[in-house]
Amino acid sequence: MKKIYFSFLAFLCAFALNAQTLVGNASALPSSTAGSTDYQLTPSLRNQRGAYWNNTQINLANNFAFSAELNFGTQSGPSTDDHTGGADGIAFVLQSVGTGALGAVGEGIGYGGITNSFAVEMDTWLNVVRNDIAEDHLAFMKNGDVTHNTAANSNTDRYLLGDLEDGLWHPITIAWNAGTQTMTVTLDGTARSFTGNVAGIIGSGMVTWGFTSATGSALNQHRVRFLAPVCAPFTVSATVPALGCSNGNTIYLGYGPQSITATSTPADPTTTYVWYNAATDMQVATGATFTPTMAGTYYVIATRGTCTATTKGNATMVTTVIDIRCGTDKVYLCHKKDGENGNGTIGNNAHTICVSVNAVAAHLAHGCCLGACDTDTERAAGAAVSNENVVYPNPTQGVVRVKLDMVQSPNAEILIMNPRGNIVERRNAAGSSAQSFDLRKYGTGIFVIRIVSGKNIITNKVMVQ
Repeated sequence: MKKIYFSFLAFLCAFALNAQTLVGNASALPSSTAGSTDYQLTPSLRNQRGAYWNNTQINLANNFAFSAELNFGTQSGPSTDDHTGGADGIAFVLQSVGTGALGAVGEGIGYGGITNSFAVEMDTWLNVVRNDIAEDHLAFMKNGDVTHNTAANSNTDRYLLGDLEDGLWHPITIAWNAGTQTMTVTLDGTARSFTGNVAGIIGSGMVTWGFTSATGSALNQHRVRFLAPVCAPFTVSATVPALGCSNGNTIYLGYGPQSITATSTPADPTTTYVWYNAATDMQVATGATFTPTMAGTYYVIATRGTCTATTKGNATMVTTVIDIRCGTDKVYLCHKKDGENGNGTIGNNAHTICVSVNAVAAHLAHGCCLGACDTDTERAAGAAVSNENVVYPNPTQGVVRVKLDMVQSPNAEILIMNPRGNIVERRNAAGSSAQSFDLRKYGTGIFVIRIVSGKNIITNKVMVQ
């Protein structure tokens, strides 16, 4: 049995009967399978039109994904003017007109003429005057224009389908990625996508969603059903304020907030939270508050009954964790002189330093940034660490040797960071001319080796194959 699933920040649910508006010839039906909520968009009569509109609007600034099942009736055959075939199909529609909207009969598929709309039509009838194709097809249509190859609609946005009028239920999933402005429609397991400014097409970021259908001289019963239990939509968010030069939602291990707390709207004490590593999708913690111990990126999935919400896929809500520790109560900073290159800007004069956490606030106040400078070749001047420090062989099959000429500070350290930015090994570097490390046990990829001596740092990268 297919189930409605919910993901990202906006959710479309199968609601109770008072949570939707049925327009025209649309009506509610008894459940066709256990737990389903069924609606008839048109009966099997000529010149019918109907629409199901959900009363909860979607914000296109958020991601959403949901599933339903569609039934296009049993009247199949050639789409010709003798009207022996079935007609006219079903459309998924986003629009800003409201829950009373209803489009044209026949070729209008119930959305034709609804301005400020974006439709995914599944057309089962050949309308030559609309530049249709003979086969059942899917197309992305704009502003209630049901004609292909116009200023509004491109022929590249239509796709051939198999015979939909077989009396069977056809699963459909519709997903919107707000970051890439891409809508992906998966019908009967095949995905088709549209990328564009849908909010701009509709003229609003807050839209009403639903399904429409129509018949003309040819006919079919058109139905939609939702298989998940009734639930209420909610959102989840998790943010950390910007600190230093960050854009926010960043935890710096060693300084600043070390935890992040997820909140759901509307609030509900029954909501549970599970945190995941975004790189591996592996669970790392449970509970509303997450205190990471390793660098990486993380998202949260909130569950409330049968509904879920997540920060995954939303760049402003995924939490980045950076390990900036360089000693006991010390952290890396990207340092610059007061006023150079503008406040908060890392310029050619910037270099990485390791400072006490007690000194960080003063550095941030004049534009220094948390963490090492982006350019690894930049380093502080001074004799404690010199350019004679080298890492070899590079690349390596695992064992790497770090040459330590002129390292004099008794507190000098060597830090090894794996490709994910986690510190996997730390050693004292003083009193040695060279040290060896077996990096293969930590995996393969590009490792970072930093030699820290007081305020002086040198950084090298090595490829472990």
